[in-house]
Amino acid sequence: PGLKKPAAMNQFCRELETRVRRLPGVRGAAISNAEWGVMQDSRDIEFPGRKEATERLHAQVEVASPGLLDVFGVKPITGRMLAGSDSKKARKVCVVNEDFVRKFLTDQEPVGQSITLKKKGGRPRTELTVVGVIPDIKPHFPEAIQKALGTVFARIYIPYAQHPDSSPTLVVGAASAAMPQISRAIRESVRDLSEQVRFDGRIMTVSQRLEILDQFGGFIGSIAQLFGGAVLITAIIGLYSIVAFTTAQRRKEIGIRMALGADRWDITQSVLKPWLKIIAVGFAIGAVEILVIMFGVHYWTGASQVQNAGLDLLSVSLTLLIVFAVVTVACLIAMAIPVRRATTLCPMEVINSE
Repeated sequence: PGLKKPAAMNQFCRELETRVRRLPGVRGAAISNAEWGVMQDSRDIEFPGRKEATERLHAQVEVASPGLLDVFGVKPITGRMLAGSDSKKARKVCVVNEDFVRKFLTDQEPVGQSITLKKKGGRPRTELTVVGVIPDIKPHFPEAIQKALGTVFARIYIPYAQHPDSSPTLVVGAASAAMPQISRAIRESVRDLSEQVRFDGRIMTVSQRLEILDQFGGFIGSIAQLFGGAVLITAIIGLYSIVAFTTAQRRKEIGIRMALGADRWDITQSVLKPWLKIIAVGFAIGAVEILVIMFGVHYWTGASQVQNAGLDLLSVSLTLLIVFAVVTVACLIAMAIPVRRATTLCPMEVINSE
C-alpha cells in the first residue's frame, strides 16, 4: 500500500522487478496479478468472426510482466512472450497457454487470432491479439484442490504495462536455500525505492501458499461438518418433539384402534405415514436444490463438461445417497420413541383415562 496512481505503481513494480532479477541466486522475477501466486481472474471470452458458441467460453486471465517465463524456466512454444514494447499505447496483445489452444484453437493457428474479453464488473470489452503460445504453468496443487479444479486451466496472459491498475504480486524464481537472503533483499529494495510503500505481510514460496490454502480449505470443511452435525441434531430434537406431541394428542384414537383389533404394525404405520410423506417432500426439494447448485457451478465455471468443473456425477450421486441415508436414519431414530410409546399403550387404560 502507499502508491495510489496506476502509473506510479507500474513504475515502482518495474524497478523492483529489475532489482530483484539482479540478486544472486535469482533465476527470474516478474510482476503478476495472480492471487496467492497461482490463481487468476476468470473472464468470459469470444472470438470475433466466429459463429456464436452454444456453450459459454471461459478462461483465466493473468496480468504479467515479460519475465514470467524466466521464473519458471520455460520458453515460448511458438511466437513470442510478452515484451517490454507492449506498452499502454501499443496494440493490445496476449499470449495463451497450451490448455487454451487445446480447448479453443485446436483446428487453427493460434498466433494472430483475435480474442475479446467480455465485460465484467464495469470493465470495458477488451480486444486482444495472440502473439505467442507458452507451456502450461501449473503448480503442484494439494490433492483436494487439484480434484476441485479439474482441468480448467485455459489461460490468457496480458501485459502488466497495459493493465497497471491490477493488484500486483512479485513472483520470483530461485533456489529454496537462497530464500532468506532474497527475502531480506526484497524488503530493502522496497524501502529504498519508495518511502510511500509500506511492506505488509510475509514472503512465502508457492508451496507455502498452497499449503496455507489447503489448510484453509480443510478448516472450512471441518466448520461445515460441525455446523452440519449441529443442524442434524437440532432437526432430530425438533422432529422428536413434534412427533411425540402429535402422538400424545392421538392417544385416545390409538387406544380405540387397538381395542378394535389393530396390531402394532397398523399403529406404527398410522403414526409414521404422515411424517414419512413430509420427509420425502423435503428430500425431493433438497435434491432439486443440490442439482441446481451443481449445474449453476458448471455454468459459471464455463466448463465444457461437468467433470471439468470438478463435478463427478457418480461422486455427487453417491454423496446424495449417503446424505439421504443418514438423514433417514436420523429421522427414524427421532420417531422411534413416540412410536414405541404408541404401540405399547393399554387400550382400556387410555379409554378410561379419557
